[in-house]
Amino acid sequence: MSDLTRIVALEQGVGVKLYDSINNKSGFYVNTVGNTIGQILTAPDTVITYFPVVPGQTYEINCQDFRGHCFAITLKENDQLTGKVLGLVTLTGTGNTRFFTVADDSTAAFAFMNVVIPSDLFDISSTVFVKVDSVRHIERIPIIDSDVRKSIEKLSSPLKSQKWVVIGDSITEHNFRTKKNYQDYVSESVGGMTVYNYGISATGYYDRYDVANTIIQSPDFLTVFFGTNDWGQVKNTKVLGKFLDMGTSTISGCINTCLLGLIKKFYQKRIAVFTPLPREDNWGSNAVPNAVGYTLEQLANMIKRYADHYSLPCLDLYHKSNLPVYTTEGNEFYFTASCCSAPDGLHPNDAGHRVLAAKIQKFLELI
Repeated sequence: MSDLTRIVALEQGVGVKLYDSINNKSGFYVNTVGNTIGQILTAPDTVITYFPVVPGQTYEINCQDFRGHCFAITLKENDQLTGKVLGLVTLTGTGNTRFFTVADDSTAAFAFMNVVIPSDLFDISSTVFVKVDSVRHIERIPIIDSDVRKSIEKLSSPLKSQKWVVIGDSITEHNFRTKKNYQDYVSESVGGMTVYNYGISATGYYDRYDVANTIIQSPDFLTVFFGTNDWGQVKNTKVLGKFLDMGTSTISGCINTCLLGLIKKFYQKRIAVFTPLPREDNWGSNAVPNAVGYTLEQLANMIKRYADHYSLPCLDLYHKSNLPVYTTEGNEFYFTASCCSAPDGLHPNDAGHRVLAAKIQKFLELI
């Protein structure tokens, strides 16, 4: 067994994202008809992807298009596009959610799935999500005891049934840019949460430094996801200021006021902070300052410094988002809304929010 298969067998669990566009391969597809059914064939502009699987494991697939002559998954013993295939999987389920199980005695280690077939207008690249449905094996050793298996399958995320206040801007707000936001995907992944959405488009620390006073619920934890509109000077021309500024005439002072307000009101709750995402027009460590003299990275570092100062967990999405908005391909894939023909370099789409959700879930489970 390969090291990758061992890792998957040990670490796959409910909510783990298995589909990753980095594994997409152009010019190939899984055939669904004729004598070569289940075989991986070639065709211009088609796209196939692959992900690791474990015998005995059940997998859940969510996407918008399960047409039988387009959607297909075939199993292989390796991650090579050529060579022997083990055959198509059988899907169960209805609607936008389907399942398949790799047989206990299978030698399969990878599943290959159609992602794009342009001739049939089939493209699930921005909507498909694959995860493990249950745990029945560890390192291919079947869990025979049914009570033990049931106990393992009942293991749930500490986030399940928790009450979560999400504070943010248009990336948190429900709007036309995405069908679901990061908080919705996290809630679904962990088995359900009560989410109170305090996302308001075009806002930031600059104008919502008193957000604590607007929250009427008593949540288990709160997250703050501001920054991009502060840097973008949406309705504000405030300078960054100095660390530990008081008042609200600088962005630093607004951050300080906002976090202190939340800490004082929700001192018995868990509070966490996210830094802003990189933008197409401001990313990395050599970006151009805005009109009042600071970069988005400088703002992200200021937010991290406040989080450290007040002993608040901080998820650094500026430096570790895995959303390469600075590339043409990444920008198009993660930042093009379904209703738009071009990316905006700022707002993640459904694919981008799924990436965020996977990171945010793991982060929140540890705070």
